[in-house]
Amino acid sequence: MNFTFGICTINESGADTRINQIINSIEQIKLNNYEIIIIGGKGDNYSNKKNVKRIEFDETIKKNWITRKKNIIAEVANYENIVMMHDYFLFPVDWAESFK
Repeated sequence: MNFTFGICTINESGADTRINQIINSIEQIKLNNYEIIIIGGKGDNYSNKKNVKRIEFDETIKKNWITRKKNIIAEVANYENIVMMHDYFLFPVDWAESFK
């Protein structure tokens, strides 16, 4: 299965650390085809990671506009299996098996 992982975040202390932990947990799942789309926040400490794309989002339009962020992820996702999430969820190694 192919997956898009969409991570909604905001510019706050610790967000980059959490996102890197999420990316690492996704990489440990050992999926063949996946992408990670991060929307919001200000950091870019994960641009060197495989299959990761970050989308800028203007938080001044409407604070914490999560629904719009999720719609943007769905619009740009390359895969039909989309996992929408906030920036505080980590995946167990057996996540893909449990999903099946």
